[in-house]
Amino acid sequence: MGASAHPASRRPLARALAVIALVAALAALLVGYKPSLTPPALHPRQLALGAAQAEVLVDTKSSQLAGITPASANANTLAAQLAVNYALYLQSDPATSVLGQDLGLHGKSVAASGPFTLLLGRENLGPKRPTPPDPILVDHSYRLLLDVDGERPMLSIYAQAPTVAGAKRLVDAARALLLRHLRAEQPAQLFGEEAVVLRPLGPTTVALVGGGVRWQAMLFSFGFVLLLGASLLFARRNRRRLAARAKARIEGLDRLEDEPLDSDDWPHTTRILPSTRSTCLSACL
Repeated sequence: MGASAHPASRRPLARALAVIALVAALAALLVGYKPSLTPPALHPRQLALGAAQAEVLVDTKSSQLAGITPASANANTLAAQLAVNYALYLQSDPATSVLGQDLGLHGKSVAASGPFTLLLGRENLGPKRPTPPDPILVDHSYRLLLDVDGERPMLSIYAQAPTVAGAKRLVDAARALLLRHLRAEQPAQLFGEEAVVLRPLGPTTVALVGGGVRWQAMLFSFGFVLLLGASLLFARRNRRRLAARAKARIEGLDRLEDEPLDSDDWPHTTRILPSTRSTCLSACL
């Protein structure tokens, strides 16, 4: 009888552990994939990010910036200022809106910021005021970062997108938009008779950031939910076990109301005690 009852007592525990494992697997699945109802399917969540980078040199056709002359030093300063202006232009609302149209974001703009190297070491002494909400729709999954240092005529373009191809498209679109803006303005007077040109310094480099983060997040979620559920289950079973032991211990104790009143007379003797003798003498007197 005891051998057959022991496995039966473990069936609820095994059933509860199976339910916890099923819940942990469902949580891990929802972390890595997003369900859709129309049509019913599971789509992988974009936990990894695509990144791209390109650098552009602000130069002239004859590349006089390479010469070591006072004129070339002056041109270098003017070119560095132009790089700052181009970085600020790519962050403007018209530019980010055009980039959103080039990427097919359905009326949304890309998020743009920078430069950060030029602003390092500066203190923000202006009062911080509440800013109203931006009426322009921005897709923050496509981010553009422009960086210049203010001393070199070089513009660094960084992009972040849900995919590597999207990040590369954003960098290429920003560079093409800057070229169109340059042809429209043609600031040839800054360099005398020569027009400004933008020279790409190498091809666009791309990379995938967090390629295995989906499976890591799924494994972490599965282990966390499984460990949490098992801990709560065993804590509940342990509390029940301790409560049952305490109840059995209390039931094993003697109860006074179950015994007659004369079952345990004290002091268990028929001799006359001193207190009884003194009581009798006082009564007789």
